Amino acid sequence: MAINLENMSTIGHQIENRQRGRTACELRAECLKLSGRSDVFTARSINYHQDGIVLVSRKAVKPGTLLVVRVLNFPSAQVLAGNAGLRSTGLAEVRWVEEFMDTDGLAYAMSLRYLYAD
Repeated sequence: MAINLENMSTIGHQIENRQRGRTACELRAECLKLSGRSDVFTARSINYHQDGIVLVSRKAVKPGTLLVVRVLNFPSAQVLAGNAGLRSTGLAEVRWVEEFMDTDGLAYAMSLRYLYAD
């Protein structure tokens, strides 16, 4: 899936207004939709921070949807040193979704906030 961030003007604006910095990353993820009809789909990450991650997928998902996100190519401990927040698996809520066109057609960027059990 080719990601063209230049076509995502609104997303760039939302990221600039964040209080916490995000770490860029491109990882493959598998998502299990828990809200409504259960569904499994793949996505690719754009960035992450301690409380969440931004994914791009061909699957349209509504804000408020609960997802179990599993990173398929999780980095080694050496790569992760100093990069707190990236999870190999986590329960997350979709906060916002942005539809855009990339080189492969229609795609959806979504910001996810991890839900904590404690």
